[in-house]
Amino acid sequence: MKYYDVLLYHCICPVGGAEVMVTDQKNAYDFYTKKLGFEKSVFKTEHDSTYAEVSLPNSSFRISLVSPSSISNPKKRTLAKDRIGGSTGLWFYTKNIKKFYDFLKSNGVKVCPPQTQPWGEKQVEFLDQDNNGFVVFERL
Repeated sequence: MKYYDVLLYHCICPVGGAEVMVTDQKNAYDFYTKKLGFEKSVFKTEHDSTYAEVSLPNSSFRISLVSPSSISNPKKRTLAKDRIGGSTGLWFYTKNIKKFYDFLKSNGVKVCPPQTQPWGEKQVEFLDQDNNGFVVFERL
């Protein structure tokens, strides 16, 4: 059996989560839960290290909020710092893009107005407290 056959046979689905680099984990945890509507999952500090994780409501998908200062390897820490303030590469779906846009706007989140894409889906783009970018689509 080839590697890709094993991968397809033992597929781990759906994706469990992703990590987003942030400058301050406590500030990010508060922003994601209070302004973006994520649920609190884990916020734990031990031995000068903090682990922060939020989840989408009614979903097993989680986002780990990682501070580069928690990374011990200097090269990896520098690379992690460079990931703050750019596109996360993450996108989500909503059933009502206008309602979601209004929710973000009312919470003071930096968000672009809904736009219809050439393929027909509507989308909004928004930024977190560190200017990490996300996209939300309304399915066709």
